[in-house]
Amino acid sequence: MTPSPPTYLDTGLALAQIEDPAAVRTILQLVEETLQRDIPRIAQVLEQGDVTGANRLLHPLKGSLPIFASAALCAQLSAVEALSKQESSAIVAKAYAELQPRLVQLLAEVSHYLGTTD
Repeated sequence: MTPSPPTYLDTGLALAQIEDPAAVRTILQLVEETLQRDIPRIAQVLEQGDVTGANRLLHPLKGSLPIFASAALCAQLSAVEALSKQESSAIVAKAYAELQPRLVQLLAEVSHYLGTTD
């Protein structure tokens, strides 16, 4: 039996912090838009060697993920964001290549949640 992939979205955490299901839904809609836009943009700017540009995109994600994402994903994002402040684009790109599939999975989970709840 194939193990199921990790779950990165934690709506219980979000509800515990925000206490308003409608507000959580609104935040997750914004997160969905941001992830759809920024996941590929981060990879693109790193391919161009623009670590500062990558940091500008990673930093707001680092600030918002702890509201609704697993601690492990938040820690990995924080590590990549920290690298983007001091390391070369090659090092950051390698770290982001490991993070990116997890962000894509989070995006899929957010989209699924939004598609199945009112």
